Amino acid sequence: YQRRVRERILHLEAGFMKMTNTLIVSISFLCLLLVQESVSLTPKYQKMFSRPAGVSSHSSLSAREFTNTRAREKFRQAHLQNSLRNGNVTFNFPQLVDHFDPSNQQLFMQRFIFEDDYYEPGGPVFVYLGGEGPMEEFLGEVQMFEWLKRYKAAGFLLEHRYYGKSSPVPDFSTPNLKYLSSRQALADAARFINKMNKSLQADQWVIFGCSYSGCLSGWFRSLYPELVLGSYAPSGPVLAQLNYTGYMGQYEDSAGSDCATATRNAVIQIAQMMNSVDGLAKLSLYFNSCTPLQYEDDLFYFTWTIALQLAGQAQEQNPPDWPLTSICNILTSGGDPVKNFAQAFLFENSAGCTNFSAASFVDSMSSTDINSVCK
Repeated sequence: YQRRVRERILHLEAGFMKMTNTLIVSISFLCLLLVQESVSLTPKYQKMFSRPAGVSSHSSLSAREFTNTRAREKFRQAHLQNSLRNGNVTFNFPQLVDHFDPSNQQLFMQRFIFEDDYYEPGGPVFVYLGGEGPMEEFLGEVQMFEWLKRYKAAGFLLEHRYYGKSSPVPDFSTPNLKYLSSRQALADAARFINKMNKSLQADQWVIFGCSYSGCLSGWFRSLYPELVLGSYAPSGPVLAQLNYTGYMGQYEDSAGSDCATATRNAVIQIAQMMNSVDGLAKLSLYFNSCTPLQYEDDLFYFTWTIALQLAGQAQEQNPPDWPLTSICNILTSGGDPVKNFAQAFLFENSAGCTNFSAASFVDSMSSTDINSVCK
């Protein structure tokens, strides 16, 4: 057991020191906490975006408490409130469950937001493809919304199937996940644009995305070039890599040499402390673990969690809080490097203890009930 733990720790230490641990992207967070906000429906689009009888209009704009980064949440909330004031409306679009089986004509309701505050006839139409989360979370990706005003454009934000409230299935059992694929999502967008353009009759459509949905944006332009003039795809890892090291490597580049050195010193000491019972007890205390760190799988999940949390700050270095700057100030403040690392971790995770149990993570990802996942 000690040999396996030591081998795992050495592996993690090497990954930490270079900040090149494998990025594991989970697409299992299929439904997230939503907080409803009410807005009125713009009359001139009631007919344009008609809905089947008996289907709720969902004429509301929803927001959720977003991830664990204060800067992104404040930035998103500010834009969200502005969007609410401008009268954005949430609609449902009757979407095919399966685009590749002609015998299956089942439909589900796919949510989208429409914004035309700055639109002038003849202007372009922008479509933002939602990614692995409720569409409201992508209101924080503000570039498209800023360009709506500059280019007098209309804008759509389309929720990804299986996320938010756009589920084509009643539960998330394994057989029901067969419709969750990037190709189905791309076909969703193609059908959506074709239907919307029958009303808008615009000649200039541009597709947007970011990260995973940035991939979708790039792929969409490749697969459906007749529908869009171009694709905007920041941070889209369109070439899949088995051991993608760039995500954590970006932390070292963005943090600067002093912060990277302080991080590396802390990581070395954390790895050493994981070799002893006393060291594990201190780590459990410093990082406010809900349960004592002791089991091999939990140690891996612990190191993975704290590494990914820190590396993520390089992706969220936005105003007004500049979180990477804040945690680097903590890491380079002097004193105990491990306590500084823990304080930097808790800077974004201060609401109670953190559950580093690998079993709890597996349990949380194993639920097939839509309502329980939404809790």
